[in-house]
Amino acid sequence: MTVIGAYVPYATGYLAVTEGLSHARFRGTGVPAVNALDRAGHTSTTAADTLNLEAMTERLDESGVPYEVRHIDAGSDQACGP
Repeated sequence: MTVIGAYVPYATGYLAVTEGLSHARFRGTGVPAVNALDRAGHTSTTAADTLNLEAMTERLDESGVPYEVRHIDAGSDQACGP
């Protein structure tokens, strides 16, 4: 089972990733952390900017759970790159 942590740069996004890590650890799997971008890119209020991503990545590193950060174009199902 894949556990996905959908991240937004608010307390709820941090909680989603934290809960995702907890479930992934319990299931012995990794977690893709998803940062949804729209036409505004990282300037959107729902997308993490560099500082948010660094804080989230630090949290993911500390967890010891394998992870991958994915940037997804909210207007399509295609990844925007790392």
